[in-house]
Amino acid sequence: MSIEELEKYRNILYKTKAKPLGEFFDVVIAMRNRDVVKAKMHIANLKKYFANNEKFFTVFTTLEDFDKKDQSSTIKKT
Repeated sequence: MSIEELEKYRNILYKTKAKPLGEFFDVVIAMRNRDVVKAKMHIANLKKYFANNEKFFTVFTTLEDFDKKDQSSTIKKT
């Protein structure tokens, strides 16, 4: 899926009640662009949105921790 398609679906989600899921698309777009700082910011926002949902909170915490543990060059750190 291209970044343009991701942005298209994200924009649709931002216009609905599923706005927090649009933030997830922002995470994917930031990761595709190798922008770790933006990805972390969006993950932090997702954790705020889904603080009361244990399953989502666990997934987003894992994503956040993955960057700390993974020191490979898959995503360039700036």
